[in-house]
Amino acid sequence: MFGLNTIARKLPLALVASAVIVSLGVGIGSYLVGSQGVVRSGGLVFVNGELWRARPVNGRPLEPGEAVSVEAVDEDGLELVVRPSE
Repeated sequence: MFGLNTIARKLPLALVASAVIVSLGVGIGSYLVGSQGVVRSGGLVFVNGELWRARPVNGRPLEPGEAVSVEAVDEDGLELVVRPSE
């Protein structure tokens, strides 16, 4: 019979990390709050090597090339709320 450690060693690291995050109650993407990013076209923001959907905290349209800070992660964990960096 396989133990949990044996099974975890055979799974991709990202899957194991996701399971740990969910079990700890940490929201998906919440580690991004406070991170800096750059706006790309189509409402996307490049943060920590990943493209995320984003919306501005103030409702003002995001401009490609604009530097932004992540203020929050939407409750579904799939969209960032950003503000222009100062």
